[in-house]
Amino acid sequence: ENYGIGERAVSFSLDVDTMYKYAEFQKSYTPLPKFPAVSRDLALICGESTPVAELEKAIREGAGSLLEKLTLFDVYTGKQIESGKKSVAFSLLLRRADATLTEEQITSAMKKVIKKLEAAGAALRS
Repeated sequence: ENYGIGERAVSFSLDVDTMYKYAEFQKSYTPLPKFPAVSRDLALICGESTPVAELEKAIREGAGSLLEKLTLFDVYTGKQIESGKKSVAFSLLLRRADATLTEEQITSAMKKVIKKLEAAGAALRS
């Protein structure tokens, strides 16, 4: 009122020394990959009660360090799928940090993934 401000005014103070004490000045980043990634999609049939997490675990174990990203993109039950079963589809992104993947390495990794998935009760959808 003393300053002729018609609206409600708010004031605050900042303890800059404390803010500076807790500030993070070290910059961190992840460099861009130097080698290309390879994408593979898997469509699976498994029991309707099979947890997706169990399938993800099998894929991670099978692909090992080559797996950069795993994405679930479809879960389907319906007329085209046998009763008591479901179709689950994943996209895998594989990459090595130190070299370009060869076709043999990709094939070997995918065979290991399929073997782990079969042990978990899933099969490739045809």
